[in-house]
Amino acid sequence: MTGPIAVRHRLALGVEALDGATRALAGTGLVAVRETPRGQFALDADDSGRFKLRHGPGVGATVVLRLDDPRRRFVPRRFSIPLWTLAEVLPVDQDPPTGPYIPVASRMLRPWLLPGSAYRATRGTTALRGRVVRDGGQPARWARVNGLGAKGELLGWTHCDDRGEFLLLIGSAGALPPPAPDTLDVALVVTAPATATTPDPADRLADLVAEAVTRSSAPPKPSDLDNDLVRGLAVPPGYRASTAPRPQLTVPVGEVLAVPRDVVFTS
Repeated sequence: MTGPIAVRHRLALGVEALDGATRALAGTGLVAVRETPRGQFALDADDSGRFKLRHGPGVGATVVLRLDDPRRRFVPRRFSIPLWTLAEVLPVDQDPPTGPYIPVASRMLRPWLLPGSAYRATRGTTALRGRVVRDGGQPARWARVNGLGAKGELLGWTHCDDRGEFLLLIGSAGALPPPAPDTLDVALVVTAPATATTPDPADRLADLVAEAVTRSSAPPKPSDLDNDLVRGLAVPPGYRASTAPRPQLTVPVGEVLAVPRDVVFTS
């Protein structure tokens, strides 16, 4: 009979990157790295959009994580995430007991990645494709766009990439429940960093805000890692709403409308 198995690795953080339109795993081709003063280090990954960071020497109390898709199917995101300590994640049957055990589910981040310029929308999708620029015409890097209906209801939200380009899907995955109208009136609400950021030619994500994920004290709450921030709906610090008039568009249902002119962000 063998003795108890010694577990040599404990999960510090798991990541399941979700397609913000379908809520399914984002799939292959994503890159997840941890930023440190010594450089960037890739997280262990599988082929479905799952990543993991193990506890070990130098893991620290907080991780700055970036998720990127070199194929531009999804808009990149960055997060600053506090980690549970190794003592907190060890089971309570350790000798001596270390306190309440933090389950794996409370160490899982499931960020929603919003559609990028190369996202392949399904047939019959209702969406808008466009670009946000600042007053001088330069791209509004990492701006965010909400689509509001005629009564001010939220129809969809998305993120712009480093080129200011966006794809805004209307309704769940761009589909509307029957009976759907022939057209929808959509107003675009834009938020962006109050001041233009300076691109780093060596690192296109260097100016992307690292959204701060907070956690409660033990025991953890389900809302710690499942909220509007993780879904990409909460406005990051330093962003402000555009003071320019909101573009008003009539969108054919079941089609992807190319916005006829750039959307201007004015701070």
